[in-house]
Amino acid sequence: MRSLGKLLPIDHADVNLFGEACRRGDVGLLAGRPDLQARYELSKAVRLVDDGQEQQARELLAANPGLPASVSEILEERIKERQDSLARQERMKQEADAWIIARQRNKLVPLTDRRAVYQATFERHGSKTAIRGTPLKTLLFKNVRVKDGDEVADHLWFNDTVEFQAASLEPGDVVEFTARASAYERGYFGRRDDVEAGWGKDFKLSRPTKVTVLRRKNVGA
Repeated sequence: MRSLGKLLPIDHADVNLFGEACRRGDVGLLAGRPDLQARYELSKAVRLVDDGQEQQARELLAANPGLPASVSEILEERIKERQDSLARQERMKQEADAWIIARQRNKLVPLTDRRAVYQATFERHGSKTAIRGTPLKTLLFKNVRVKDGDEVADHLWFNDTVEFQAASLEPGDVVEFTARASAYERGYFGRRDDVEAGWGKDFKLSRPTKVTVLRRKNVGA
């Protein structure tokens, strides 16, 4: 969504005065400046809209009948932008959920929240961004299946845990391990509405233990 500055521009010379009034929460600092007072009330209303309190935002402006009509028009534009953004996110979530259901990973659903023994083929090493510090090492496995059972995922990523490191895995190695199936929310969950990263529920295996190499690719069956 567009910033308040784009919705209701402000002269550069008035930025400090307006900012001080906002910091203090004191509209009295803007006495004699109806243009800045209007912007001040609109900024409060916009914050309510961004927090999902649209009706309260409308009531706030209605309690100030002296405000220019353009202020209410700008607020309604902001409300529509937010509603469009939420609708877009909901469509993305529905599309993502449908995509997940269509994948083999939904076979993990009946195994959710319990540990089981799985077998998989190690594909390659990778990495992912950490919240802070250096990237985290990861491992990609393919053809993940329940021991003596069906395949539950065509591929899954794991953190490179101590047990995996001890196994000294090479691409093509077949391993067995115990893990817990669980659901998680994937995608972007920040406050930027312009980021249209797909999101929704997916399923994974976590907390792998008892890692055993069943077959080395370079050793033979």
